[in-house]
Amino acid sequence: MKQTNTSPIQTNIPIRGWLILPILGLFISIIMTCYNIWSGIIELSYEEWMGLSESYPWFCAFLVLFMIFGIIQIAISVRLLILVFSYDIRTPMWFISYLIYLAIIVIMETVILYHYAGVFNDASMTLGEPNKTLRQLIGFFIWILYFLRSTRVKNTFTKIKVSVH
Repeated sequence: MKQTNTSPIQTNIPIRGWLILPILGLFISIIMTCYNIWSGIIELSYEEWMGLSESYPWFCAFLVLFMIFGIIQIAISVRLLILVFSYDIRTPMWFISYLIYLAIIVIMETVILYHYAGVFNDASMTLGEPNKTLRQLIGFFIWILYFLRSTRVKNTFTKIKVSVH
């Protein structure tokens, strides 16, 4: 009888290796998004809001829209962290969806910053946006491929949550 030399598939292996980086990114994303919402929108005085709304009414609407997007981003990040640390099998698809969501937000932000470049006195705020956007989109693409193809991801997130009706 011939024996084959196959090893069993590992399941629920600890979170380590490259997988630590996107998880750290989630923690940093929560902190930075909270800071950006506070410093970029909530901290504006009444006079600043009124000045912006008179000169650039759509820009104020976009600020509020991006605040809502930021709150959604925080909620998704928290949900993803819960999925990650419970080794849930849905984690890779949630992470890929999250990265696609972020890519859409980054593209929208770049287009809006270019359209409203006159709002900013500092031209450096908009000059580097296309390069920054391209770098972010390449990073999103790399992480999406990692979550789709990585053996570590497939072996780490294996728990299926059973719902009882």
